[in-house]
Amino acid sequence: MKICNFCKGEISDSAPQPGYHLCMCVATRSEGVKYDQEKLDWSLLPIEPIEEVVKVLMFGAKKYAPDNWKKVPDAERRYYNAAMRHLTAWQKGEKVDSETGLSHLAHALCCIIFLLGKDNVEK
Repeated sequence: MKICNFCKGEISDSAPQPGYHLCMCVATRSEGVKYDQEKLDWSLLPIEPIEEVVKVLMFGAKKYAPDNWKKVPDAERRYYNAAMRHLTAWQKGEKVDSETGLSHLAHALCCIIFLLGKDNVEK
């Protein structure tokens, strides 16, 4: 006997057509079913802080070039240092970067995202 991925109940062997299954959860539900429990839940990501990171990315794209960070030599050391400079400035009470007018934390997150991006590419 097969088990339903949604309700973990038994699936009937008398399905009306191939590729269709009937279990108590589907048979008695008035709404549809979507099996997305194991997929990324993007609603957990707070969008407002991410918008601040995008502003930093846009500033960088205008100042240098879009995706320039991918071409920077010795990127791991340089973006780690940049992240730490922004975090240190924030920790000392300077909330906003003087050049961009944007949050030091957003700049630090941007650097960390670059580091994570480099790590993922090098895997």
